[in-house]
Amino acid sequence: MATDRQPPLTDSAWFWLLMFSTAAMLALLSIGPKYGRRQEGVERKYETRRETARRINELAAGGEGELRSSPVDPAERELLVPLWGLYACVGAVMLLSGWKLRRWRQSHTGVESS
Repeated sequence: MATDRQPPLTDSAWFWLLMFSTAAMLALLSIGPKYGRRQEGVERKYETRRETARRINELAAGGEGELRSSPVDPAERELLVPLWGLYACVGAVMLLSGWKLRRWRQSHTGVESS
């Protein structure tokens, strides 16, 4: 007597890719605000060092080395290294793996997709 038993969902690599990408998205969502605050500080230090180096070079070249004011309020400027790219990539992997897992499941149950 032959049984038409379908394989477990965990046999699919697409299932595991979906699980790991979901975990990655949850990690990104939980760490995102903390990353933003930390990255603002890092970028502020970078801009300060860059401005200091510019002033030193200008003084060495015989200029006045005057301080330039930042045209953008620090609270309104965007990060140089934002997380939206990671959100987009992980989201795309989640969608692709979910779609491929659904097709894998349909192919192993004998259901025709339209």
